[in-house]
Amino acid sequence: LAMRLSAGRAAPAEGQFLLQLRPFVPIEAPRCLYSGRDPATGRSMHLMEDLTMTRGATFCRAHSVIDRDQAEQVMDTIATLHGTFLDGATQHDPAFLRSYESFFHATVRNGLEAMHDKAMVRAADVIPPAVTRAKDRIWPQAAASLALHASSPRTVIHSDVHLGNWYVTRDGVMGLSDWARVCRGHWGRDVAY
Repeated sequence: LAMRLSAGRAAPAEGQFLLQLRPFVPIEAPRCLYSGRDPATGRSMHLMEDLTMTRGATFCRAHSVIDRDQAEQVMDTIATLHGTFLDGATQHDPAFLRSYESFFHATVRNGLEAMHDKAMVRAADVIPPAVTRAKDRIWPQAAASLALHASSPRTVIHSDVHLGNWYVTRDGVMGLSDWARVCRGHWGRDVAY
């Protein structure tokens, strides 16, 4: 068993998704055995299967290298997630999940724009020069894109599909973990990420 603890005022979405919706999505992802949240403090705990024991999982890191087959599995996984919940395609209602726009505005209140600016400076040696020159236009365009996102078809999106949230089972299957930012939004968010 593995336990994940969240401090602060975390939304209950991860536990609710893992218990209420995850069982209906045919993808490689952790099984949650228990989820609890203290409404007064926002602290939560999720008790999940130990993927290293049950599936021989090896967790990826930012510098991990995956091959073409694994990259295709990543796309198949998020496509299955998106297709399962696209605009009411299932009787399982994800309405308890907040919208991506709501999530975005919450991260802005927590300093996301300043973190973006800092990252542009810290990673300048790996960012293409054309992107660096466009630095002052990137943030306003990201914020403006919310209107387009809000008017697009809705589905359940993971919203944090960077390589560090993936694992590989002993059978070579790519699995997706860390559902803390799961929300309702447009599938393009995960694909672009």
